[in-house]
Amino acid sequence: MLDAFVLGSLRTFIAAAKRKLFSRWTQTASSSVPCQSDSRQSRGSINVQLFDRAKKKPRLTVAGGALLQEAKAVVQGADGFKARARTIAEAWSPSIRGH
Repeated sequence: MLDAFVLGSLRTFIAAAKRKLFSRWTQTASSSVPCQSDSRQSRGSINVQLFDRAKKKPRLTVAGGALLQEAKAVVQGADGFKARARTIAEAWSPSIRGH
């Protein structure tokens, strides 16, 4: 399972892209964030530039747009996993307590 730090980074990336708050994303994304967008820092550990900051208004790169879809799928999958785990835990809780 993804650790909370990586999942949080993906959520921040998605929110920044959705609201076009790329400057906020780059402020939030320190050099330790796996989805680093700052092109000055070797494109982060995913080794791809997510944002084009060459112009006045930063934009997602083509790769950033493609990875945005992947990030959404990962977050949705993780959320679904947690919801399913809660449902299963609630269903099993009464039988566990009864023993």
